[in-house]
Amino acid sequence: MKSISTISVFAAASLAFMASGAVFAQDEGNVADHFRDAYAAAGTDHYNLFNMICPRIENSSAGKIATPENARSESIDRAIPMQVFDNLYYVGEYSFWESSASAWVVDTGEGLVLIDALYPDSGHLIESGLETLGLDPKDIKYIVIGHGHADHYGAARELQDKYGAEVLMAEPEWEFMSNGRGEPDTKPVKDQVIEDGQELTLGNTTFRFYITPGHTPGTVSTIFNVQGDDGEHVVAQWGGTGFGFGGAEGDEKIEWFRTYAASAERFESLVRDQGADVMIANHPGLDNTYEKHALSETISSNPWVIGVEKVANYIQTAQSCALAGVAAYK
Repeated sequence: MKSISTISVFAAASLAFMASGAVFAQDEGNVADHFRDAYAAAGTDHYNLFNMICPRIENSSAGKIATPENARSESIDRAIPMQVFDNLYYVGEYSFWESSASAWVVDTGEGLVLIDALYPDSGHLIESGLETLGLDPKDIKYIVIGHGHADHYGAARELQDKYGAEVLMAEPEWEFMSNGRGEPDTKPVKDQVIEDGQELTLGNTTFRFYITPGHTPGTVSTIFNVQGDDGEHVVAQWGGTGFGFGGAEGDEKIEWFRTYAASAERFESLVRDQGADVMIANHPGLDNTYEKHALSETISSNPWVIGVEKVANYIQTAQSCALAGVAAYK
């Protein structure tokens, strides 16, 4: 079978998203205005997000420093599994380098749901982390993959084969992953397809999935409930962050910035409507995972509870950076 190029997959997803009735921001303004909006939204809470994406609207690698030879091993060696809420746990890498990836586990009372699965070479952190936290990897029922890059699906195949966990991705991501880089035997076997707006309820937790193309063709962002000492909270995860766009150029690149911005605009509305007061990211540097972990040991309140406005600000930062990209290329 003839393979479909990455760019054509992006284009198809963009057209599908536009056909779904997504409303693009009408006032596209200029680069400086959008940078100012992004900077204001980021504040002191989301400065890492601003620094990662706004300077890269013209070059997705701008400002990156070559990864030191020992960076990956250090990110793995320094990782600490942690409990964030009564039933939400972090089992990802250490925030040593930008490439470090996150993995989150929700204990629903009727099985575990894993959100993202790290790289193939760091997947063992999931199993060892769960065991350290008193959880059993055999209880993983579902693995939700936010997008089809290897730093997020890397260990899914091993967990799938070993424990029978079912892997969930949006249809465009199954295709994107299949045609992308990476060894075929490290890619999970297709189990379930996430539909936009789909709900998955397991035990005491309901996950709501939204297809938010932009980072990749079928990026999935998720909202779900967790339990804390002070009651229930609502968690949001923006499923993909950077502006790679698969090599798109010219008008196609502009449309991808618009698609990203429209996805962010929509997800911000969902965050507000559902009262999400906790933000988790798929890279520990973006939500300050380890800084919050250290802070949690010195204060009585949970530093992960930042309030709906600050969660919305995270998405606004991403949207404004994307609109700066539109303005830069128009």
